[in-house]
Amino acid sequence: MKMYKIIKPTTRIDNYQCIVMATSYTDPLEQMDLIRNLENDLRDLKISKGTVVFDLLTCIGDNFERFSTLCFDGYKFNLNSYEIINVPKKVFSVKI
Repeated sequence: MKMYKIIKPTTRIDNYQCIVMATSYTDPLEQMDLIRNLENDLRDLKISKGTVVFDLLTCIGDNFERFSTLCFDGYKFNLNSYEIINVPKKVFSVKI
């Protein structure tokens, strides 16, 4: 079972290629094997060079570390590019 879901936006926002949403309590950025699996999945989806946004709500909670980014070169992540970002809550609000 995947511990994340990859969402490709219909319109590109800035240089963000996609959003990776954690779907379990396991942070997909904490284990090298999960990072390598994610890189493979991004290549399979033809995600090109740019920034990938991570929504870690299910594993970190709704705090300042919820959203982060990593640069993806089309093949692998630059792990030194990790950055916590501030995303306004209205961007991810969902009406039920």
